[in-house]
Amino acid sequence: MSGRKSSVAAILSAFALIGIAASLILQSNQIKISHQAVSRERHFDLVKLVLDDPSLDVTSVGGFEGEELRQTIAANLWVTYWKMQWELGEFPETTTYRLFSTLFSRPVPYRWWTIVGPNWGTTGTRVEAEFLGIANRAHRDAVLPEPDPQPSGQPTEVTAT
Repeated sequence: MSGRKSSVAAILSAFALIGIAASLILQSNQIKISHQAVSRERHFDLVKLVLDDPSLDVTSVGGFEGEELRQTIAANLWVTYWKMQWELGEFPETTTYRLFSTLFSRPVPYRWWTIVGPNWGTTGTRVEAEFLGIANRAHRDAVLPEPDPQPSGQPTEVTAT
């Protein structure tokens, strides 16, 4: 009978250890999620600061200034938001592609992605690679509007035929 009791005790101890291990894993994941949230909050604070005073931007690439810089900051915020939604499974591929197509139909975001797209991203995960693949496909497929040949406010000359 004592052999049976020690077997039961060993099984209970094993379950307890498994429970402790699972608890530690969950706790580790929770800490990682908390760090990500704090990191995103700090990033948002920096973005607000740069939007208020673009001269404080130390990360700008491509020589964007003034209104163009503001557009690239906004584009980066949108892409970051879309990436989070993609990772959460909230946006299907069709929605993500459509959003990128709309973004890249504008000249400044199109030029911005040409410069930063190859290096945009942080995690290197399969999910991020899928997201960036959609972005790059939409960028490659983008059709920019033709520039207006007439300066704005200038009447178009009509000739009689």
